[in-house]
Amino acid sequence: MANVTIADVARHAGVSKASVSFVLNDKPNVSTETRARVRKAIQDLGYTPDRTAQRLATRRSQLYLVLHPRWLLSHYPAVTIISGMQAAAKETNANLLLTTVDDDYANPDLGIHYLRHHQSEVAGVLLMGALIDDPVLAEVQKLAIPFVVVNRVLPLDRSISFVSGDHVAAGRIAAEHLLRLGHRRIAFVGGDLRDWCYHDRLRGVRDALRTTGQELCHSDIILDVSVAVSQFGNSTDRPTAAIAFNDAVALDLLTYLTQSGIRVPDQLSLIGIDNAEPGATSHPTLTSVDYSSFELGYQSVHLLRDKIATPSIAWQGTILGSRLIERDSCQRVSCRLTTDGRVSQPT
Repeated sequence: MANVTIADVARHAGVSKASVSFVLNDKPNVSTETRARVRKAIQDLGYTPDRTAQRLATRRSQLYLVLHPRWLLSHYPAVTIISGMQAAAKETNANLLLTTVDDDYANPDLGIHYLRHHQSEVAGVLLMGALIDDPVLAEVQKLAIPFVVVNRVLPLDRSISFVSGDHVAAGRIAAEHLLRLGHRRIAFVGGDLRDWCYHDRLRGVRDALRTTGQELCHSDIILDVSVAVSQFGNSTDRPTAAIAFNDAVALDLLTYLTQSGIRVPDQLSLIGIDNAEPGATSHPTLTSVDYSSFELGYQSVHLLRDKIATPSIAWQGTILGSRLIERDSCQRVSCRLTTDGRVSQPT
């Protein structure tokens, strides 16, 4: 019979096209009886599988789309997270397609266009850098594609599966370290109000301070690094320590503080979050909080694979632990130098 199709085989065997496909691809989820009927139908009809089509279908089934804003790749943890994804993809014979969305999601149509364009080609989506009220995330949900949110915990929707660092714990660990060193006036610098991580890390800082009866002053929550440097340099009543939203912010802050004549840690202790590689060689070296970025990317791919293989998995969330990396940018506040070089005793 000329031009025999899978549909012809399925009809002849009295099974679904999916069952025929499973047999052709030697999948395990077919009964012995069904497998025998399909093979007999193939023999009776003289069906020859299209191996090229099979290879394309297999490649599609193993293709994961990684959506990320362009700015994210300049952040050290994102590069390490993607390295973890690549390691897991290699183990599972999957392929990753990295696709950049608009710089700051100001033009969400760009990300949505990518998503729609690749919808029929990919098995699932790994979404990095998701923001509050993120239109790209909303589109992923609407298209009903298996997906995992990477390094964000979205507390308002328990249907969204994720693998993330513990950002609340990261903020808390940073603040607790400074409290142990005797600091009581602590600033929080950097971040984006649209970012879940910002609110989680800030919450962790506040939680730690409240255990000692302290509160984070509103004036000590500063989004802009240059504003922070100006505020620290021009005030005689400034914090003794600062927690940066991440290490990129901390390293920028360190540069500007040095240029302004404010010495770290003599006049201001500084701690970041992410454990970015450049922090290990900065001057002074940067104390930070690490949350296993590589493992985070690795587990994200495995969770997505599980969701694709078992669609009945409605929700799963994994939060990885955080740990303090002590270096030289923090010191005990038994005494410190003021901006004019005088020694100031804490009260």
